[in-house]
Amino acid sequence: MKSSHLYEIRPRKDKRDFDLISDALPFGGLWYCEPTDAIEYAKFYSRSHHAVIRVYDEAGHVIETHEHASDGKPDYLLYRASTRQTAIWYLNNNVYLSAAFGPTLSGPWSLVAP
Repeated sequence: MKSSHLYEIRPRKDKRDFDLISDALPFGGLWYCEPTDAIEYAKFYSRSHHAVIRVYDEAGHVIETHEHASDGKPDYLLYRASTRQTAIWYLNNNVYLSAAFGPTLSGPWSLVAP
């Protein structure tokens, strides 16, 4: 079984840019200007491993989760906080294949990554 990598992308405390944090990185955290750059690096670095990439807001809430299954077909989970609607995009590399809406979260429920 291949090992799994977990990445966190968090806004920096000085409010400048973002940190990519993971025990999978051999040299500690990395500093990125945009979350998308950190996501792409994590996917590239974990190209032969299962990976979960979580993007957090300043309050510490998960606002995006990306899963890379090392099968060449990543999926993209979306969550709109204003409506609490969830959806998933099924991709083949960077090509959109299809989508499905998930549940609209209600009450005390929230979206969290495994």
